[in-house]
Amino acid sequence: MSRREGALWTLGLLVAVGVVHALSFNGAGPVDDDFIAFRYARNLADGHGLVFNEGLRVEGFSAPLWVLAIAAGLKLGFPAAVLGSVLSVLGGAAAILSIGVVWRRYRPQAVWFAPAALLAVSPAFAWHTAAGLGTVLLAGLLAGWLVLYDSAEREGRAAVGAACVLGLACLLRAEALVWALPFVVVELRRGKGSGSLLALLALLPAAAWLAFRLSYYGRPLPMTYYVKHLPLAAELTYGTTYLGLATLSTGIGLLLLAALPLARGGAGSRALGVALFGLFAHAGYVVWVGGDFMPLGRFFMPALPIACLAACLGLTRLGSGRPRLLAAVGLAAAL
Repeated sequence: MSRREGALWTLGLLVAVGVVHALSFNGAGPVDDDFIAFRYARNLADGHGLVFNEGLRVEGFSAPLWVLAIAAGLKLGFPAAVLGSVLSVLGGAAAILSIGVVWRRYRPQAVWFAPAALLAVSPAFAWHTAAGLGTVLLAGLLAGWLVLYDSAEREGRAAVGAACVLGLACLLRAEALVWALPFVVVELRRGKGSGSLLALLALLPAAAWLAFRLSYYGRPLPMTYYVKHLPLAAELTYGTTYLGLATLSTGIGLLLLAALPLARGGAGSRALGVALFGLFAHAGYVVWVGGDFMPLGRFFMPALPIACLAACLGLTRLGSGRPRLLAAVGLAAAL
């Protein structure tokens, strides 16, 4: 077996480990917010509109693509809970695979797929994969975006596929905009003709949804924002506490610290630099909005795959590229 074939088998095994790990938490979901999404999806599929109660236009969800996907599945005869679980597991598998692929590109001599292994054995990531809500599907989209963006940069072509995937991520959850905005700015500043303008595709779904929201619901933001919004000082207090608790359960704070050498020394590529900016912007956004009520750092889960990658790359930069030691440290931190 060649080295390349062995690497593919190893990465495939890690994806399988991640899927089985997630399935071991069967019963963690659906959770209460998912049942809200299911009701909106059912009403849409039945022709009553995108409403919770017939005739009352209130946007009580924050994951439009998740609701639309469930509604499409209901029209095709798939149970909402089953479809949600399948989409979530696929998102988790895509995240592990994508991060492993990017790691291999930057550390081709590494024996271990350190960030993919770290993600596959993460109890928090596995639990949220089983819980649903589109959380891990967003992680898969962001990781997939990085793979496509990195490929486009290496091949010297426009990042159209990356822009489209990032656009879907923004439609899934609005916080993906903290990744999309730097991506669009960087691509537009490159000024490579019409190819750079295609980066705007990353913002098109969110812009279209905003237009729909204003015309259908009459508000620029979901009702959940107005209900949960607190003064900034209170949000920051809750958010800082949330970061601390999430670090204990997911290691996110340690991963961000480990990624700092990568940021300080330059990411080494445009795609990785934008991803690194998005990672820290995402962490700042979570602290700014005060976190979430769910356990195991749910709001950090979409960024966790790229955080694992950035941390492993940062640690190898500090540690003279010792992937075996890095893998051991990473796995110990995850457990």
